[in-house]
Amino acid sequence: MLNTHYHKIIGHNMRLINLNKIQVKALALSLLCVSVLGAYSTESNAGTSTANPKATATLAASCQISAQNINFGQINPQTASAGVSASSNMNVFCTKGSAYTIGLAYGGIYGTGTGTTNYYVLTSQNFQVNNGQNLYKYNFTEYNAAGQVIGSYSTGYTTAAPSISGYNNPGGGTKYVSNSVVYSYGKMVGVVSGDTIQYKITVPGQSSEVWNTGNYTYANTGTGATQTFPMNAVATTTAYPTPDTYTDTVTATINF
Repeated sequence: MLNTHYHKIIGHNMRLINLNKIQVKALALSLLCVSVLGAYSTESNAGTSTANPKATATLAASCQISAQNINFGQINPQTASAGVSASSNMNVFCTKGSAYTIGLAYGGIYGTGTGTTNYYVLTSQNFQVNNGQNLYKYNFTEYNAAGQVIGSYSTGYTTAAPSISGYNNPGGGTKYVSNSVVYSYGKMVGVVSGDTIQYKITVPGQSSEVWNTGNYTYANTGTGATQTFPMNAVATTTAYPTPDTYTDTVTATINF
């Protein structure tokens, strides 16, 4: 009886072992099916993907300037009082749309002159109330006689109109008189003698204006290409300086 029971238990255990083997095989088959299905699913979802990177750059305003020498040649003092003319060119290269002004500074100053009066144009005004009192601040743009912008000016807050006298501007707006323009003549100095000859360079397109730094400057806007402008000069002398070679160095400064 004991042996029979023992064999039944063993037999029962053997069957369990066999069943476990079957289950393991079934599980392996199930995993194989999943792998096949997974591979099939990956192929069906194949496609493309895109990205859109951007290229960016910042371009700063830039200007370059160069100029040729001005050569008056041989000056005859007997006729130089009427003026001896000479010219050369100035080349400017500025980025497109960049506004600029060019001023000239002579190495030697022969003397000064007084030019046409500059003027201000009222461009805007600010208003505020202080202790029940209406106050105004007037803002102006300053122009030279050629109509080029050379600066700006603002009053402090005041109850009265600007103290500078005004007059009607037929072109629109109100002009307010500024001080008269004082400009400088250049002088060429003899290399050996130290004697001098007066000369001036005029603003391009404005033959009555002596090209200086400050009031009588040249204004324009860059085109992205080289711009060439004339440098027209006149030398005069009423004396008979020593025969010599006369020179001066002019400094051209561009602001943009």
